[in-house]
Parts: sequence; structure tokens; C-alpha cells
Amino acid sequence: MGTPRLSSRRRVSSCRAEGSARWLRLSPALVALASCCALAVALASLLNDRSVCFCAFVGGRSLLPAARSQLWATTRDEDDWGLSSWESGVSVRDAPKRDRDRDQASSGGRPDRDRDRDRGGDQGQRGDRGDRGPRSFDRGPKRSFGDDGAGGDRGQRSFDRGPKRNFGDDGASRTSRKPKGDWDRGDRDRGNADADRLQKAPPAPIWTEKEKEAYFRRMIKEPVTLTTVIKRCESASELCRTLSKVMAATSLNTIHVSAAFSMLASMKKPFNETVMQHPALVDLSSQAARLAARRAFGAREAASVITSMASLRITLPWIAEEVAPSILKQVPSLVDKMTPQALSNTIWGIGVLDLDSRDADVALRAAGDTALAQLGRFSTMDLAQTAWGLGARGQRGDADALLEALGNFVADLAPTMESKAALFDLPQIAMSFAKVGFWHPRVMDAIALRLAPSMEMKQLRLWGLAALVWTWSQPVCPWFGEGQAADYKSKGRARKGRQPVKEYPDQVLPAFLSKLQREAERRRLTPQDIDLSPQGPKSVSCAGW
Repeated sequence: MGTPRLSSRRRVSSCRAEGSARWLRLSPALVALASCCALAVALASLLNDRSVCFCAFVGGRSLLPAARSQLWATTRDEDDWGLSSWESGVSVRDAPKRDRDRDQASSGGRPDRDRDRDRGGDQGQRGDRGDRGPRSFDRGPKRSFGDDGAGGDRGQRSFDRGPKRNFGDDGASRTSRKPKGDWDRGDRDRGNADADRLQKAPPAPIWTEKEKEAYFRRMIKEPVTLTTVIKRCESASELCRTLSKVMAATSLNTIHVSAAFSMLASMKKPFNETVMQHPALVDLSSQAARLAARRAFGAREAASVITSMASLRITLPWIAEEVAPSILKQVPSLVDKMTPQALSNTIWGIGVLDLDSRDADVALRAAGDTALAQLGRFSTMDLAQTAWGLGARGQRGDADALLEALGNFVADLAPTMESKAALFDLPQIAMSFAKVGFWHPRVMDAIALRLAPSMEMKQLRLWGLAALVWTWSQPVCPWFGEGQAADYKSKGRARKGRQPVKEYPDQVLPAFLSKLQREAERRRLTPQDIDLSPQGPKSVSCAGW
């Protein structure tokens, strides 16, 4: 039984009524728009000003979205059933009747109470819960039920969860777990096979030596993949073998040379005799010297090579003797392009190498002047490396301005510095000032007040504790010679945590050395360990600490 249609005359009158109703609903917005335009024209005629007309135009355009949204809301309310009432020929006033006729047609003309009885009873039961109106959007299919009708109509979903479980004639889920004894043997075997297939990954292909060599040749043809091959080496001997094959097949550029030196410096030392006398390292150093003589190194690569040479100064000292003179001549022209990390690494490398040459002094002076201008961008590690490089050089001279600025910057930063950074970096900075014979009162007092609390001092590394004891035992220290005379425990409230340290600096500073010495005794540091601390935290003598 189809949906009843209206006569043509009644359909036309209904459409006219609906059109009138729509325009009446839009009348407030249209009246406001017309009023604004009329008011703007009147003001423009009185003031003879074009800007008023422009404001009226802008105001009118701002009201158009409101009118459009009102029209859309009206149309949406009438088109909820998927077909506009204008197209279907049914008036809005006849919409309830159309729904009733459609439901009756779908049920075969039976009354509503018969249809409710077939669905599972009244609306208060679990069956039909009533018509909840049209769905605002498609939320996927509902559950399908068996002949017994268990479950009833659950209504619309809040969101799409995908297809739900299908129920059989008995109303039980087909995917529910069966008792262990009722499992079919074929199903169990198929399940185990699927699980094994998912868990076992396909075996990796076994390459022959010929295939490995062909793959290696393909990798070293491109500069990017060649850098990857160098960085994948896990030992010094493997790196030497790789470099021998690579340099026999192609030429290394500055990026490859810096990557090779960086990998060699990061590996465990000391090297065996085979590595120390390997021809590949000689060829690598010669290639680096040739590139430096042509001024081919960039700022980043030059800083990396200088840092690597400084790290290898004890194990492979001949590398710095061959490469450093050429690359140091290029440093003054590259410092303006260096990042703060590259600058600090360059200053640290030049200072640690301690080369007696005019080129080293010029390079260190140029890097120091650039670092002084960029000091605010340095991290705590960069500050520590810069100070250590200046201290390792052992000369103040042109570095006085940089040391003064660095000390003031660290003094302001020390109270709010993170605990890990303070424990690692502040001992290096303090020892660097003591090594050049420059006792900066602000930075030294700030370091003492920051590390004086017991909680901070107990977390110091052994080298950091030895470095602080050595620093505060130097003649340049104002409390040199006092030793155990200043008893930290006898200061009453000054021994409780960090807050008394801030309140009583005049009591903490003289007693700082005595507290360091007691902590060194508790952790069994010997005088020999304290005397070796100026060699640095990564020196060979400190490897067992």
C-alpha cells in the first residue's frame, strides 16, 4: 500500500503556504537588514560621507550568514525524512499523517497494538521502546535477532562500533567461548596454525660473501649511504677494515672524514697494536690534512675533527701533529658560522691539545671573541667545556674578558641550575678558574652555596668531589690553609639543608673545604686521586673511579 498523494490543486496551495511560512520566519532578519541599510543611507545623506556607506555595506554582509543559517534550519527541519516536502507534495502540517500512513503500510495495514505485540510486548517491556524519531546521522546497522525476538529494538547507537555479533535461533552468541571439552579438533588445529603463522616471522635471508660484497659496493657509491656505513661500525678494528675498503674504491669528503674521526674517538680506549698501526688511519689523517690545506672543511666538520683529535691525544697523538696545523689555520674564518656547541667544542679541543703554535693562539682568540658575543645562548655543558678549554690552556692573557663574563653568567645561573647539571658542570668550571689562577669571588661563592647542602654533596661523582677538594685547596683560594679548622657542624642551624645555606653564607663558605674533606674521607678518596683530578673527568687515570 503506497503513500497517499494529494491532488494537484491542494499540492500547489500547500507549497504556497509553505513558501509564505518560510518568508515569515526570515522576516526578522530581513527587516533588520533593511533597517540598517535605510539608516546608513540616511546618515550618509546627512553627513555626506562615503565611509558610512561602506560601514553599512559591511554591516549588511555580516547579517547575510544569519539569514542563510535561518533558511537552512527551516529547510533541514522539513527534510529530515530524506525528501523535501516541496518535492513530495506533502505539507508540513500533513507530516504526522504521512508517517502514520507509512508505518501502517509497512505493517500490512495492521493496528499499532498488533505490531507492538509482535515486537515483544508493550513499550515498557524489553521489546519495542517506541519510535525515537529519525536518526541525526547513520550509525551503522543494528543488531539482528533470532525468531524468539530476544533483545528487542535497542534504538540508535551513540557512535559506530562496527558490526555487532549475530545471534542464532537459541539467542546465544556464536562467538562465545565454548567449554574446553567441546572444542572441535579441526578448529583447534586451525587456530594453532594461525597463531604460529602470526608469531613466527619469516627467516632472514642468508647472504653469501659475494652478495655482501656487492651490497657494500652499492652502499659506498653514494655519499649519504657511505656516511651510514662508517657510522655503523661497532669497533675500531671494524672501522679500520671498512676505511681500507672504502678508500681503495672512492675518495672521502669532509663529512666522511669527520664521521670517521668521531666514531674512532667515541670507541673504547686504549686500542690494540693492530689498530694503532693500521694503514687506514694513516691514509685517513693524510686525507684530512689535504682537505684542510684546501680549506674544504665547514664549521661543523672542523669543530668535530678538532674535538676528535683532542680525545685521541693520548692514544693516537700523531694524528693531531699531522692534521692540526692545517685545520687551525681555517678556524678564524669559520667561527662566525659555528653554533654554541661547535664553539665550545673548538675551544675545548684547542685548549686540551695545548699546541705551542701561533695558529693555535689565533684560533683560540677568534673562537673566544665569538663565544663572548653568544654567551647567553650557551648551555651549562657548553659553559663547562669552554671554561675547561681555557683552563687547560693555562694562560689568561686575552681570555680575561671571556672568563670574567663566563663567571658572572654562571654565578647568576647556579642557584636555579638543575641538579644533574650542577653536579656535573660546576666542578669543572670551578677547577678551570683555579687552574688559570683566577679566583672569581662571585662564581666560586655561588658554586659553594649550590653544592654545600649534604643532599647535593652526597650525589657528587668521585671526580667532581676530588676536583672541588683540589680547587679549594689551592693557594689562590681565600680560605687556603684553614683545612679542618673551620668545623661545619659547629655552626648550628647552618648544617640543616639548603635553606640555612642561603641564610648564613658567611658561615658556610669558610667551612666548605672542611665538609668536602670529610666527604672525601667517607668515600675513601686518596690524596693521589685528588692530585690526578686536574687531568679531567675522562682521563685514563680516572677510568677506575
